[in-house]
Parts: sequence; structure tokens; C-alpha cells
Amino acid sequence: NGGNGGTVFGSYIHGIFNNYFSRKLILDMLRKKNNLKSNNTIDGFLSYESFKQKQYDKLANIFRENMDMELFYRILEDGL
Repeated sequence: NGGNGGTVFGSYIHGIFNNYFSRKLILDMLRKKNNLKSNNTIDGFLSYESFKQKQYDKLANIFRENMDMELFYRILEDGL
């Protein structure tokens, strides 16, 4: 009906694609359905958590570079 060819996938499970094995299973099913080769490499796919942590570290560094950290910690400890 919607012109999607039956390839819509939805989930109420938050973070389902964060797990390498769940993501690989779903992607391999889609590859098979579309006659594409399975991707058997795990480089860059296995550690989504590592990727996410690196992004948080970048954000934290930018925050520290642009924030008066003494004032920030004083506010955390003593309040405004």
C-alpha cells in the first residue's frame, strides 16, 4: 500500500540496533531478501558502545574547553 515493498521495520525496544548481533541478524535478513552479499566483517560494527563513548568524550572536551570549570563545580557542590 505505502510503496515500501514490505521492508518496513519498527521496534519498541530501545537500543535494539546498538547490539552488534541483533543489528547483524536484521541486516543479514534484509541483505538476503534483496539478494545482497552478507557482510562478514565486524570491524567498526562490533563496538557501537566504543564509538558512542568517543563521541561523548569529544563533547566533554568541548564543554571543558568552553566552560569555567571552577565555577561549574562550585555550582554543582554549593548550588546557585
